[in-house]
Amino acid sequence: MRPLRVKLSVMYEQENSRLEKQLNSYIKACGCDTGTYFTLGGLGITTLFFLMDKFNWSWSGVGYAVLVVLGFAFTGKTIGLITARILFFRTLRQVLNTIQPEGFMIDEITAHP
Repeated sequence: MRPLRVKLSVMYEQENSRLEKQLNSYIKACGCDTGTYFTLGGLGITTLFFLMDKFNWSWSGVGYAVLVVLGFAFTGKTIGLITARILFFRTLRQVLNTIQPEGFMIDEITAHP
């Protein structure tokens, strides 16, 4: 996706730049950070289960542990993507609600290559 360029005359250039960076960071979010945390959590839980003898030390036990870790990773990545999308629209809505009641018009919000 192309980055957004924000130019609102009711805001100072620094505020436009900050808003632009914030919105673009939400657009570029891939969910990797959250996925990493969930993967590490899944590794910790499966390690704990192996140490407590909840999983057996066979290929089926290892396969089950791998599936659990992959499930955690997928869940974390999905949560990261959804969170970034929610934050993007929440930020955009806050800016629009701040500007619109005062009768200001949006000058330009465009996507550039």
